[in-house]
Amino acid sequence: MHIRYSLEKAAETANSHAGTCRALPRELPARPDEESARRLLHSWVLSTSRPRRDPHQYLDLDLSDFDSGRLELQRTNEWIQTELEALAIEQSDLLSARPDERTGTVRFRVLPQPH
Repeated sequence: MHIRYSLEKAAETANSHAGTCRALPRELPARPDEESARRLLHSWVLSTSRPRRDPHQYLDLDLSDFDSGRLELQRTNEWIQTELEALAIEQSDLLSARPDERTGTVRFRVLPQPH
């Protein structure tokens, strides 16, 4: 089960937790500029393309797969989807994008990479 929080709710929840586990509450990190956010997203996709048990197997990505980095990225699902679609065009040997007719969303797939 995935719990999706807004940025403000995520900060509130994290700070609430921090108060009970002896960690120090902190402010939201500075929002990265567009190019830095783009490089960060691309690095996450590239890290998923590293060799797996079966290097011939693809890996499907969902926008929720980026939730753990959402605080660092500070971007909307629409921004992430647009960037992933652009990456699929720029690096079609790494990532594919295709519409899912059943859900009306775009599906992303990290393609197998040669060693």
